[in-house]
Amino acid sequence: MKGEIRARAQASVFLTALEAEIEAVSEEIEKASSRASRAQRASHLVAYRRYVTAEATLREKLYELHHLVDNLRARFPDPEPAPVARERRARARVRSTEPPAGGSGLVTQPH
Repeated sequence: MKGEIRARAQASVFLTALEAEIEAVSEEIEKASSRASRAQRASHLVAYRRYVTAEATLREKLYELHHLVDNLRARFPDPEPAPVARERRARARVRSTEPPAGGSGLVTQPH
């Protein structure tokens, strides 16, 4: 029984890590896609190809990550992300959307 509890705890931690990686890879896909569009509009074909290739590679990685999550959930139907990691991610999201302390969030350049 202890082995099963440990396995579930480990699955929970691994699920949290996979979800964080899925989130990060998804953001990178969005960036690569946006950059590819800009490069195509600007007729920078070399840059366009580089970003399209990067996007395709990231999509493959994303599919693999989802496959790992599916396999994990098949083995452990009810693992939840580890609470500590879930709280850290929530705090990080809040911090990333808040403007810097003591400022308006605008960056000005000296003349």
